[in-house]
Amino acid sequence: MKKSKFCKRKLTSQKSSIEILWKLQNIALEVNLLKTAFIIPKGDFFKIRYFTHEREVPLCGQKNITKMKEKNTKIQSTGTIHDSIKYITLLSMILLFGCNRLSSEAKSTGDMANGETTPSVHYLSVPRDTGNVSVEEALQKRRSRRNYLDKGLPEAFLSQILWAAYGITKPERAYPSMRGGYRTSPSAGALYPLEIYVLAGRVEGIAPGVYRYHSLTHSLEKVIDGDMRNALRDAALGQEMIVRAPAVLLYCAVFERCVQKYGQRGRERYVCMEAGHSAQNVYLQAEALNIGTCAIGAFNDDRVRQAMKLSATEEPLYIMPVGYY
Repeated sequence: MKKSKFCKRKLTSQKSSIEILWKLQNIALEVNLLKTAFIIPKGDFFKIRYFTHEREVPLCGQKNITKMKEKNTKIQSTGTIHDSIKYITLLSMILLFGCNRLSSEAKSTGDMANGETTPSVHYLSVPRDTGNVSVEEALQKRRSRRNYLDKGLPEAFLSQILWAAYGITKPERAYPSMRGGYRTSPSAGALYPLEIYVLAGRVEGIAPGVYRYHSLTHSLEKVIDGDMRNALRDAALGQEMIVRAPAVLLYCAVFERCVQKYGQRGRERYVCMEAGHSAQNVYLQAEALNIGTCAIGAFNDDRVRQAMKLSATEEPLYIMPVGYY
């Protein structure tokens, strides 16, 4: 297979590589070439990540095309993608636009998939949709855990907790207000007004900092560098469990997303109800992982907003430390 002229063009920056990648992804989604996945560069591969699993796709070469067809057969057998022609078409686009130049630049940026990071983005491990603990067992065990061991949290556990909190379970592109699709917790009008931040202190493979969780890509975007748990504790009336826990979830609300449809009822009821739905998911998932959490509502709103550098449209609702107990 000959490389296209485009493939020979030198891509001069990391930004240009990533821009091409996301453009390919958006085109694919817009024309329904790929309905349930997104693309991540990783060295000599593109990862095609589904919401419960992922596949690696090589970049260039006739042998690799054969491998892709083989992989397509495996994927098709799972029922994830029903139209093999559309899948191969998408991969052909990647071959034409990506090739070796993009491969070398993806290498230079570092691995970006399944628990690996760039300076500002961490793509979380793919969450599991099966487990060893039943819903009934998790409900029976559920408690607010305030005392945490001096022990780091596995990245895979944080990934699972965030998926339980607000992960996408059914992609939906027809309604932009959904920002990706249906999620693990119910939302009035499927408007999803919550934003979840993670204060990482001692999470394996994730540098200390404050991260915004993106449900669509199941990833973390760093917004503040450095361990901010002490600052959040001070804004939360000195509650030490925030510092003891290796990771802390901060729930914020963008009320306008709900108010524009439901008015004050959305602000006074629906958004807070949604936070409760999501927080209970975190409780149950934590119990299933044999770790603990505790919902905190006692804090100074303005101090939290200032410490976490929240935007003017975000209002803090909940703090949930997570860790071994």
